[in-house]
Amino acid sequence: MSKYGDLILGMRDSDGSEWVDVENWLHHIGTSESFIAAGAVYWPEFVRYRDCIIRDSDPNNQAVNFDRLIAGGPVERGYVEERLNRLEIAGIVPSPETTPLSMKQALHLGRTLAQMWKAKLAVDFPDIEFYVSFIEHAEDTVSDLEVTFCQARTYKMG
Repeated sequence: MSKYGDLILGMRDSDGSEWVDVENWLHHIGTSESFIAAGAVYWPEFVRYRDCIIRDSDPNNQAVNFDRLIAGGPVERGYVEERLNRLEIAGIVPSPETTPLSMKQALHLGRTLAQMWKAKLAVDFPDIEFYVSFIEHAEDTVSDLEVTFCQARTYKMG
């Protein structure tokens, strides 16, 4: 069995045999649109906006969301970056009613996403250190899991 067989539930052919590998399975069920969308989530464009580094997921809203976060007065840049860059794992998969996401799947997606964002940030901004966060707690549910990041110089514990 493939190491992904327990994560990709539909990895069997109609006759019950398992796909030889993930690439073969993707060839049969994937769409170019889903690959492009996944690429945009896992290897996103990052932009500098008012001394913050943020995901360029919706350029029309980045200024509105930024201004909304600082409207109450001075706030730490790390807080703003973490809020603007937050991505809920459950929010990037199909509806739970049609294809429920297991905790094992969500953890795999979140860990992979955090590693890829960390690598992409290092490529795009080699002179800046980042804190990439995917925190797991034993009591978490799928809907609790999220990935985010901020510049390390702006991150404060406590």
